[in-house]
Amino acid sequence: MKSLKCLLLVGALCAGMTPLAHATLTGPFLVTLHDNGQNTELTYFRTHFDAGAEMCVVQSPGNETVTNAFGTFTFVNSTVRDPAGHYTVQVTFTMQPGFLVCGFLTKNGLGNDVNYYTVSPDEGSSGTFVLEVPHQGNLSHIDVFCCAGEGVPDGGTTVMLLGTALGALGMARRFLKR
Repeated sequence: MKSLKCLLLVGALCAGMTPLAHATLTGPFLVTLHDNGQNTELTYFRTHFDAGAEMCVVQSPGNETVTNAFGTFTFVNSTVRDPAGHYTVQVTFTMQPGFLVCGFLTKNGLGNDVNYYTVSPDEGSSGTFVLEVPHQGNLSHIDVFCCAGEGVPDGGTTVMLLGTALGALGMARRFLKR
């Protein structure tokens, strides 16, 4: 009976660590670019966030799914402003092996202001993110930046695996002592 309690405790601890596995999106970083070009947008991202980034998708407004050599991307654009006055865009993605999403850009079509976002490497192989359009404007387009690499386990998964392994070792040691 006591070993069952220990097993349940280890399971509860592992389940408790699961919320640590949330996607890590950083931003928005509001930037005013000197012109409206995809090359300028990519160059800025490479210079300030990730030198190895590639432009994997440029998405104009609309709800649709894009599949290419990098992966599958589903875009859902909101037409309703939140209380802060921003429109949001939901992006769900699943990457092909060897690629990661390392960032996003949203542009509102009013001048050269854009919002940049970065994605942590441990979360770049799949996920769902909600992005804001800058200055309460309508969405002009979204850039998705991809990088070469393989995803690494996030912190929550690592802690769960470590806890499970330590619990199993403790139980094995206890039973081998008898």
